[in-house]
Amino acid sequence: MTPRGPPPPAANELNDPPPSYSISDTDLAKLKDGFRTLIADHKDIQQLFKSVDTELEGTQQVDEVLKTDWDELRKRYNRVFRKSQRNAARCVTFLNAYVETLVPTSISPTPFDQKQFLLNKFLETIPIHEEEAEELESCFEDIVHDIEAFQLKVASVLRGKEEPIGAWAKFWNGVGEICVSIWKAVYNLLVKILRCFRLLLSHIKVVRLSCFAVSFSIELREYSVLGSDSGRSNQAIAAEVKEDCKLLAEKLCGFKGAWHLVWLNCSHLKTHVQMARTMNAAPTESAANFASDASLAKAAMVLVPLAECLRSYSEGKEPQ
Repeated sequence: MTPRGPPPPAANELNDPPPSYSISDTDLAKLKDGFRTLIADHKDIQQLFKSVDTELEGTQQVDEVLKTDWDELRKRYNRVFRKSQRNAARCVTFLNAYVETLVPTSISPTPFDQKQFLLNKFLETIPIHEEEAEELESCFEDIVHDIEAFQLKVASVLRGKEEPIGAWAKFWNGVGEICVSIWKAVYNLLVKILRCFRLLLSHIKVVRLSCFAVSFSIELREYSVLGSDSGRSNQAIAAEVKEDCKLLAEKLCGFKGAWHLVWLNCSHLKTHVQMARTMNAAPTESAANFASDASLAKAAMVLVPLAECLRSYSEGKEPQ
């Protein structure tokens, strides 16, 4: 007696649509908050670059080479940011094609050969977006490293290249602090003296003198206070630069993480499409086709909110 195989699936089971999948409200909120933070961070990063530039202009210890290096870092960040926006727009187009074309085609009564052709085309395209996301992640990471290295260079310059070590370091640092304190005291005293003179002479606008038929007048202009580079020590400037660079690195790491997320989703999408192609290998196995459709639909439901966030990012807007 020939053994019987498992009963064929019921007709209604074959015609049922694949189960619906969706991202949880918590994960969706985290995703949108992450991209919303990126837009705000971009504005903060621009201000931090300007802040460091102002600090560098406030001291004569930093040469033009370092200032030029900082300006190049700022320009490089702007180029990478604009590139990331363009790549985000291309990624949105691809994800929309997946959601609006591949998934509906998969669950429709499309001929088997056409489904396989479409799956193969998507598998050829996914690595392109994977590589772009990985490249952007690396670009943001490189900028972070260069900013950290730049901050160390500035600190070294402001400390002095010939700084002694050990006990002598403490001694000369103490001497330097005393000299700075003395100069500040002298400077404040001079400012107060000049202010007193200005107050005494503030009511006298013009002095007129005459001798016989000759007369002339002297106009007393307002006294100005002595200028100062910044009124702060090199240590204070170095500390400000260090703090700004630290904030820059933290905010840039957010961009790095965002593009790692895009790369991760592209990788997951490739896995889903590969599984769908494998399960769709036999056009007569309806159960396998059903599982294939479910796999594609699951990936689509997770990618829809990501596509929305990337679209907002490409337009410089916060996701709704």
